[in-house]
Amino acid sequence: MSTSGNDKTIVVPQAGNSETPEDKTVIADTISANTGGSTFIDSDKTVLSPSISNTPVSATSPNTPEPPQPQPKPTSGSSLKRLINNRFELKAILGSGGMGAVYKAVDLRKVEAKDRDPYVAIKLLNEDFKKHPDAFVSLQRESRKSQSLAHPNIVTVYDFDRDGETVFMTMEFMEGDALDTLIRKSAGAGLEFETACHVFRDISEALAYAHSKNTIHSDFKPGNIFVLNNGKAKVFDFGIARAVSSTGAGMPADGDKTVFDAGSLSALTPAYASYEMLKGQEPSTSDDVYALACVAYEMFTGSHPYNKTPADKAAEQKLKPKRIKQLSSRQWRALEKALAFKSADRTQTVKELEDGFFGKSRIPLYAAAAVLVATTASSLFFLQDNQVDEEALRVELEEELQTDIRANVELELNQKAARETLQQALDKPLSEQWDAELTTAIDAYQALAPEDKDSIIMARQTAMSRYLDASSEQRQAGNLDQARQLLDNASYWQQDSAQLAEAESLLADAHQELLAKQEQQRLAAEAEAERLAEARRQQQQEQARREKLRREKAAREQREQAIAKAVDDVEAARYCSSNLSISTLSSALTALKQLSESQYQQQLTPTTSSVSQCIKQVARRSPATASKLKNAATAAFPGANELASIKIDFCAHLPAGSGSKGRRYFCEDKLLGGQQSPTLVVAKAGTQKLAVTRYEITIGDYNLYCKTSGQCSPLAGQTSLPASNISIDQAKSYSGWLSQQTGYSYRLPTYDEWLALASPERNGSDPDRNCFLKFGGLQKGKTLVSAKAGKANDNGLVNTVGNVQEWTTSGNNLIAAGGSRKDPLKRCLVTTKTTHSGQADEVTGFRLVRAIR
Repeated sequence: MSTSGNDKTIVVPQAGNSETPEDKTVIADTISANTGGSTFIDSDKTVLSPSISNTPVSATSPNTPEPPQPQPKPTSGSSLKRLINNRFELKAILGSGGMGAVYKAVDLRKVEAKDRDPYVAIKLLNEDFKKHPDAFVSLQRESRKSQSLAHPNIVTVYDFDRDGETVFMTMEFMEGDALDTLIRKSAGAGLEFETACHVFRDISEALAYAHSKNTIHSDFKPGNIFVLNNGKAKVFDFGIARAVSSTGAGMPADGDKTVFDAGSLSALTPAYASYEMLKGQEPSTSDDVYALACVAYEMFTGSHPYNKTPADKAAEQKLKPKRIKQLSSRQWRALEKALAFKSADRTQTVKELEDGFFGKSRIPLYAAAAVLVATTASSLFFLQDNQVDEEALRVELEEELQTDIRANVELELNQKAARETLQQALDKPLSEQWDAELTTAIDAYQALAPEDKDSIIMARQTAMSRYLDASSEQRQAGNLDQARQLLDNASYWQQDSAQLAEAESLLADAHQELLAKQEQQRLAAEAEAERLAEARRQQQQEQARREKLRREKAAREQREQAIAKAVDDVEAARYCSSNLSISTLSSALTALKQLSESQYQQQLTPTTSSVSQCIKQVARRSPATASKLKNAATAAFPGANELASIKIDFCAHLPAGSGSKGRRYFCEDKLLGGQQSPTLVVAKAGTQKLAVTRYEITIGDYNLYCKTSGQCSPLAGQTSLPASNISIDQAKSYSGWLSQQTGYSYRLPTYDEWLALASPERNGSDPDRNCFLKFGGLQKGKTLVSAKAGKANDNGLVNTVGNVQEWTTSGNNLIAAGGSRKDPLKRCLVTTKTTHSGQADEVTGFRLVRAIR
């Protein structure tokens, strides 16, 4: 049987008598409470039955027909897809649940977008759970429910999808520990009190919010709670959550019932399931209250209130939870009521438990009680026999009630004032009277609120912390006697404290450091005396040394003047112009290197950087000149990667819309093999300046790609004809190859870009365009013509209308633009367009665009 940590989820085909770790999930094929062959289910396992109708789930059936077959842990081996939906790459398994395993994954789309946090959590449906008839719907329901529960203490679910047979859900990736892990690490002592209270409040808020959205968790346990590194707690795994009907009966809403009712699967973890859940009764928010109380008890003590005994058996054995000493009476009463076995005796809502545990002002209750008693008293007196003096009795009762209310209100106000006085005493600066004033404030508050031991403990801890902080400041300032006195004061407020022990240790270390420092000073004094003696011995040698330094200085100054001149020569030689001489610059650097290797190294990087910028500057006016400069520079500075990486765009200097002015306004990119790319012109599409192929991609262009890459078979026909009879995927492969060969990103134009590039025509459409026309003996459009046939438009593009229609993109769709030889001449216009499937045909081709650098 596959195992993981406590409160995690595992899957076995059939429940048997083999033991599983606590709080695990199994899928039982059948559960019968009415026959002697009942399947044995451990009390701490979540039972998931494919079909059961309000049948109690027994946690104590004695017999087992067959032992279960071992299930391997979810792995990332060959049987598991490492890449989901061509987007999510699985990295590591985080855990497993009733429905499947959860993995840490990288969202490749986020990586592509350079997102700083590309990680997500992915939940995959496991193989055994897929066998359940409602498995797919279950995960879909979990995703939809979780997406509807937008709360800071509930794990965020992003999406739900499938990749072939793989069904998955993406969630936020969190760093921290599951609550069950933290409880185990506490070694039976529970979490720190403040941490437990913080987590208790967070998960209470999460469940209260889910209940307000008519959703019951139904499998709430420490394994379904995650505590982040920042201390915030989040609830997850609403995979078997049950929807609450508008009437509160616990049945799913109509919109969900016809598809899938997770409650009908009777999924639960016996150790945390309420008495009613184990008996197959309708779900209620009180079920989650029982589970929440069990989890809270474990956080405060480190153990389950009933030692993981299911509620029905614990009720039979009349078990009672042990009183938690660190809780106040009010807190214990609130928690104890929530742990009641029967719903009638148990707290009904999470809000009621939260208010009872964390406190809520009673003054509004007193006011409401006054109204209620007054109204009731009036009604009773109205019905009394005339033998009673109704008015006198009413006045007497009202006076007693008002006296009680005033006394309670006065007590609360006095308690509040005493708390404020106590806080003010804690906030005052430390002084000789501080301890006495604080002691008085504590005694005063304790007399008014003897049950509130937590506030007294916190006040004493705060007092200790104030003295510890002051002692630490004095210790760090070197005032060890004052630090000692403050530390003694701290021990008055709390003696057995790890913080106090640590402060004692630090003060002892400081004393040792002081002794060590005094020893160092003694040794330093001895060393100083020896140094002075050595100075006297060296004094006789000083005159000779000074003379030597004078001669060396004169020689150094002469050398520095020569180096400065050589540096000036280098800086002058690298001045940027079209006449920049790389050889002169190289000679100047060589001369500098002979004088000073360090100065040469200092000048080398700025020199190559200056030359690089100069080449780029010249390239904007004359790419050919810039190319010659680059060749000379890379030869002179073979190790300069900055020079080698310069990309000279032979189209960048051309004005937009100049392609119709002649060949001097054409440009081409170089391929890796030395060949030239298809001829390009520069034009504007909207505000964007683009380089666009002057002609449609020809058979010759495409066959060069096939020959060079070996990824396709050459096309038949004249090389000057436009390339057709290829699919959109083949066209995109050619575009990718061309991009790899030139270093520029070629692509299909969008339809709007294509229309802007193809439209400018001062003299209208080319009347000789190759579209279908049959007039007497004249017939056009019968066959394709050369891609270079016809006149160019104002941007220099040829054959934009007719011959072959050209692929463009519009969102996720393909549009064939400009008409083809088969379109009638009157309807064969630049505005002619049709949606295209991307399949190969003889009248569809393409041209490409790229951005200008």
